[in-house]
Amino acid sequence: MTTRVLKPNRAELAATLASALLFFYAFPPFTLVGPAFVCLVPLAVAIARAADRGDPAWTGIRLGAWFGIFAYGAAIYWI
Repeated sequence: MTTRVLKPNRAELAATLASALLFFYAFPPFTLVGPAFVCLVPLAVAIARAADRGDPAWTGIRLGAWFGIFAYGAAIYWI
């Protein structure tokens, strides 16, 4: 029997946070252009590595959800 774990491991967490930080830097007050084009690369690499390991599709969904929580949580800090 397998158990589903919602929290990412350290490598997945690092990739997700890196993507979220790059996403955050693409919005005001920073408004940098470069991060907007590469912000999803660390997340895509983490998902590709999970697929290469044979992890289920749930892993990609989970990492995308964590990215959304981190990225939009940081981007809408002013609310």
